[in-house]
Amino acid sequence: MFKKITSSPALLSLLMIVFGIILVVWPSPVLSAVISLLGVGLIVGGVIAAVGWYKTRESTVLSYSRLGSGLIAIVAGAIILFHPLEVASFFPIAIGIVILVTGLINMAQALDLRKAGYPRWLVSFILSIVTIACGIVFVTQPISALEIPVIAAGIILIYDGVSSLWISTRLSEQA
Repeated sequence: MFKKITSSPALLSLLMIVFGIILVVWPSPVLSAVISLLGVGLIVGGVIAAVGWYKTRESTVLSYSRLGSGLIAIVAGAIILFHPLEVASFFPIAIGIVILVTGLINMAQALDLRKAGYPRWLVSFILSIVTIACGIVFVTQPISALEIPVIAAGIILIYDGVSSLWISTRLSEQA
């Protein structure tokens, strides 16, 4: 049972550490790339939906909803491409939500360690509380300067990945 729990979190933890290092080393290019890809992806998806409607030109609710969602995606993509700074201000909030959820999962895992009789389960529990606190700070107090939260998110992702990996390895030792 514990092996199923720990195999995916270990891989996810390593990915979080790698992504965190990338954010710390290259914050501006990462932020610009993510925003640009989002905008381009929405425009491409919107064009595909609109062209799909144009090819069929059916007079059904589903057909018109395809056209409407396509046009909305095109407009949203254009807004993102032309106003990247405003869009980027939501980045710390999104990272905070991920960190908060991970912290809650870590807390549940720490309680599983306690139930399994692991003597140092409290360390895992404290790590999860710190992770949750970091997530709450990001969600409730997003920093307006764009590079600072990206670097901070990278550092917290590294911490989150290391603490999750530590907890996962303790769970696998208890198996």
